[in-house]
Amino acid sequence: MKKTLKEPKFLLSHNLNHLFDDIKAIRTLDEYENSALYKEHGAEINRVVDGVEWDNTLRESGPKDTIRVVSWNIERGAHLKGVIEYLKSNEILSRADIILLTETDIGMGRSGNHNVPKEIATALKMNYCYANSYIVFSKGDIGEQEHDLENTLSLHGTTIVSKYPIQSCRVEPLPTFRDAFYSPEKRLGKRRVLICTIEIANKLYDFAALHIDHRTSFIQRAEQMQAALLALDESDGVAKLIGGDLNTSTYNLKSKLGLARNLLYKAIVMGFNKAVGHYMTPEKFFEKPLFEVLNKSGYDYKKYNDVTTGTMYFDVNDLLTVKKSTQMIPNFVLRWMRRKLRPWNGEIPLRNDWLAGKGFDVVYSNNGVYGPPQIIEKPVWDNRQISDHNPLIVDLKL
Repeated sequence: MKKTLKEPKFLLSHNLNHLFDDIKAIRTLDEYENSALYKEHGAEINRVVDGVEWDNTLRESGPKDTIRVVSWNIERGAHLKGVIEYLKSNEILSRADIILLTETDIGMGRSGNHNVPKEIATALKMNYCYANSYIVFSKGDIGEQEHDLENTLSLHGTTIVSKYPIQSCRVEPLPTFRDAFYSPEKRLGKRRVLICTIEIANKLYDFAALHIDHRTSFIQRAEQMQAALLALDESDGVAKLIGGDLNTSTYNLKSKLGLARNLLYKAIVMGFNKAVGHYMTPEKFFEKPLFEVLNKSGYDYKKYNDVTTGTMYFDVNDLLTVKKSTQMIPNFVLRWMRRKLRPWNGEIPLRNDWLAGKGFDVVYSNNGVYGPPQIIEKPVWDNRQISDHNPLIVDLKL
């Protein structure tokens, strides 16, 4: 779906909350789609599920021959004040021209019922475009239930923030392999790629943000990336950049059986140390299908990333990490992993987040403000880590 942003701003809102309890009580998606509720309200529900919100009132940012792009999974915006202050005050992030944000909420109790995209863009004095992925019928996922706030709009999606005018956006669904209607965090919708065509110095460039599903196999993650790249290549920019949380964890999380086979292969065939090493080089073996899709489509990922640093961490000492892991991994396996990870103090880096592009020249050496791709580890504000992911930075010559 391509949308030209003719109006300066549009807020995505609804009055559907009175239906949520009835929808939650429906057992299956087929039952929902054949219900009287859907026949009466389906058009409005679909409008919101597929909705786009934006504020595109900033028209000029001045000519530039180099821009800074940041990609960051901000963990719902649960620590929104810290995220905003960090983006404003950090010497590197404060110079961002375009920010690709995954996991952004609008009206979710877990993030204080804030409009996370709007509040970030307003604080930074930037334009934004938000593409909704889900209406969420619960307080949130594991570890997000300990609050007393009822959701207001109950929306969750992906956002692109820009100092420059956004000419149009394209929002395309990614293939679905496990419908969120059946998950513990019951939702309507699906993951999508958001593509914004942005005008900089009288030229159009395409920037895309996506969050690939983690409960998938290696092949399924590659298929989601393929769908995103096909949509991106239909856009009109002279150069293209895609970034986000690709969930290249080196685990087959499609099913417990798939994960068990994956763990046995790592333990018996590869050996533990080599398997841990692959967390930082997922493209070399387990996640090779996704990176082959990038290569075949002409997208370079090697020069756009600092591959020496992890983008998040697997920490067996963290109670939330353990709690989430027990959904797929038996306790005795976790105890075994805790023993094996003692040389790393129980914490190891992973490369789940990536940038890839074509048509851009990447800055490789320090040149005043700009420099090679980099990652900011464990962003902290007011003595609290504000996201479980690290922001990625790349400087691009236009």
